[in-house]
Amino acid sequence: MALVINPTDYSTLFQYGVIAAKTITNTHSTIINNGYWFSPTLVLSPPSSTFKIGKGLPSGYNEVNSAKALEQLTNLIEAIITYCINPETPSTDIVTGGADITFQPYKNYYGENINYTAGQTLTFDAGGNINAQFFITDIGSGMTFTDVNFVLIGGADPRNIFWLSDPTTGAGGFTVTNPRTDVPGIIITTNSASTFTINSQNINGRIYSNQYITIISSGSGVNINANPDPIVCYPKETLILTKHHFIPSENIKTVDKVVTKGKIYKNTSIDKVANIKIEPVMLMSKIKVNELNELNSKSRQQYIFKRTR
Repeated sequence: MALVINPTDYSTLFQYGVIAAKTITNTHSTIINNGYWFSPTLVLSPPSSTFKIGKGLPSGYNEVNSAKALEQLTNLIEAIITYCINPETPSTDIVTGGADITFQPYKNYYGENINYTAGQTLTFDAGGNINAQFFITDIGSGMTFTDVNFVLIGGADPRNIFWLSDPTTGAGGFTVTNPRTDVPGIIITTNSASTFTINSQNINGRIYSNQYITIISSGSGVNINANPDPIVCYPKETLILTKHHFIPSENIKTVDKVVTKGKIYKNTSIDKVANIKIEPVMLMSKIKVNELNELNSKSRQQYIFKRTR
């Protein structure tokens, strides 16, 4: 199945590990790895607490692209909602949660006041598809996870797990307290706040809010590991739209020019009225995907430039 959320559409937003449109409140020690942070207001309470960049970027605070990032955040929220409310999207009402569950990709798991506690396990099974995407949406009073396990199997990737609290009623929000394992995924809240009370675990993903974020940690603090977006690989027989027609991925050659941006007309051709982009295929035999996945966007460009010349 094609990607529902294409990382290239949110390239500026995904440079940020933490972004809040109003205020970030930090109470202990928080380190963001491989991502910037932005908020108009940062509250350190107490003042001795630290909120800083870790590895991967030269500086942590980035206001230069914040407006574009917040715009892309709005677009990302709309894209998730559009997909999840589509009648053709499989959906499961998990009501208020409360029992072990295994999430399957490309389904909308939704509920009101979702609450998991007391050692329950939430498993994400990608079924061997490393590009598989997961969606959990709250439409009520928020999501609460206390003393739970998060388990990823079958190639599930934290960068492809999307939590969205976008309540139609209630306050909404995302609260995780003393998780037993690292918390995976891109966590998004809209008209509510995200609160993370974490003792010995980390967040493998990103935290976004167009409102407020509060991070409460103890011990050695918390790491937010905003790893670079994965390089997407296409399985055999995936149809790639070129300038002239569709070609199976295994038959693509360097002479082909591929549509990388635009709209498809009646699933057969390019809508030439829309804004389109056509780029030549590059030979990347000297490039190792696992090495690319360890780099940020700028370093990737340098890596590719050196190995394709």
